[in-house]
Amino acid sequence: MTDPARWQWFAGFEPQGGAVASAWSWSLASAVPVLQWGAHITDPQMSYDAPLHRYLLTLTYSYAARPPSLWKSGAELVILESPTPWGPFSFVARSREFGPSNGYGAGFPGQWISADGRTLWLKWAANFAGCAKGLDCTGK
Repeated sequence: MTDPARWQWFAGFEPQGGAVASAWSWSLASAVPVLQWGAHITDPQMSYDAPLHRYLLTLTYSYAARPPSLWKSGAELVILESPTPWGPFSFVARSREFGPSNGYGAGFPGQWISADGRTLWLKWAANFAGCAKGLDCTGK
């Protein structure tokens, strides 16, 4: 794990016998993103829901693309799922106007996932100073 010479990089998906398989490469130059969404994704975090055998990717989609608006113009919570950490991802849920100004760091800690995997508690943070007009700054 600590030896970069032994790392492999996700290189996309390729057809394999009527299905799609993940491709891996020893070359960093061959690596491709597992998810792309312009310059708006902030603080992605991944958890494993062991009872459901699913990876949960949480991220915030900032309504602005650059600082300082990035931190003050609001964000949307997005939750995606996949059977593998590299995707492909399916949409689960979203919450518009997430957090005051910009909710971030949302994720599902493994110890906050119930034994059946169907009840989860979300942890998150936000900048409670300088809430922009029209955003809910209560932290609910």
